[in-house]
Amino acid sequence: MPSQANSPAVQSMRNEQARQRKAARKGEPDEGLEGTFPASDPVSLVHTTVSARRADRKEADLRSRWEYIEAAVRSRPLTAIGIAAALAYVLGAKR
Repeated sequence: MPSQANSPAVQSMRNEQARQRKAARKGEPDEGLEGTFPASDPVSLVHTTVSARRADRKEADLRSRWEYIEAAVRSRPLTAIGIAAALAYVLGAKR
């Protein structure tokens, strides 16, 4: 009886692993993948979009307002500092 290290099953497994490593280094696709390329599903000419009436509309509105404020502050930082200082003064004066 041959030893397990030299059995035909072990040799076959080692040969298959070596073939897979060699194919991976070459960048060749697996044999199973080759049979499916190009994919059986055609490219879709229609793409879906998110409806304008989303369930999280309030969150989207807040996000768009925040983006507007952020853009305004970035474009006019001194004006933004002046507005923040005026608000701080008014809120501080009410105490």
